[in-house]
Amino acid sequence: MSTPKLDRIAANGNRPPVNGEDAKDWQGDQSCWIRCKDGFRLSVTAGGSAYCAPRPPYKAVEVGFPSSRPEPWRRWKAYAANSQDPTETVYAYVPVELVRALIESHGGEA
Repeated sequence: MSTPKLDRIAANGNRPPVNGEDAKDWQGDQSCWIRCKDGFRLSVTAGGSAYCAPRPPYKAVEVGFPSSRPEPWRRWKAYAANSQDPTETVYAYVPVELVRALIESHGGEA
């Protein structure tokens, strides 16, 4: 299944660097929302001041505010800032492959 937006975010980031010369020249896509074919949506962010690693290409990204609890929850819970409210929290340093699996479980990107 194809995840072109996630692939672009992982490859290049979607938030400009915080400081330095690179910030003024940054031309990335700042859109962070990914919508899936079944209507599920989530925010995926990589770049300056985001919970991601290491540098492009990113192996881990920040995920936020999914429209429903991400599954399998036992894996996602470890990344949640607030596991008591899984749709109103940020997930830090989530492996890109786990995000890809979540998107694919919802039919892929719309």
